[in-house]
Amino acid sequence: MRIGIFGGCFNPVTRGHIRLANFIVANNVVDRVLLLPCYKSLYNKGLLDGEHRVKMIDLADRFTGVESFDWEIKNKIDGIGTYEIMNRLKNELNENLYFIMGLDNSQKVRNWKNGHKILNEHKFIVVPRIGTNVVDEWFKEQPHIFIENYQPDDMSSTSVRDLLKNNGDASVLLDNDVYKYIKDNKLYQ
Repeated sequence: MRIGIFGGCFNPVTRGHIRLANFIVANNVVDRVLLLPCYKSLYNKGLLDGEHRVKMIDLADRFTGVESFDWEIKNKIDGIGTYEIMNRLKNELNENLYFIMGLDNSQKVRNWKNGHKILNEHKFIVVPRIGTNVVDEWFKEQPHIFIENYQPDDMSSTSVRDLLKNNGDASVLLDNDVYKYIKDNKLYQ
């Protein structure tokens, strides 16, 4: 089985995140997409509790095969690099794994700790991002997959949080059930 690992903060999960995951499954790029919320942010962003973030993913309108995956939260993964996380997932899941990343991060990955090992030992699905200047096209070579025909949006969890903090209407950026959950639980105020 081909599994796409879509990691992120998902603080909160947006329509954009779900649309991308649904697109990947609907277009048979992989059989399943696992949305993997991080336990802690590498950039010390203030995150909601992991249970809230997983619950919002579970509430979002997802295609069959698009699921939440609380592995980092459940295992309290903190202080280890991307390379080690990828290796652990590959060993634990024992499946044909692809890691999903935006075009913006694809341009930085060689500079990450163990970046060359990451690219040589793991497979990626790379998706377009608005405004990204492409210099390194490593993702166009096998075994990686570049989804050229995906139309990205510029929606972000940061813009959603900013709207919510200022009592703005974020309903167009969030799934209806996710938006209701945020309002009912008074999150991001």
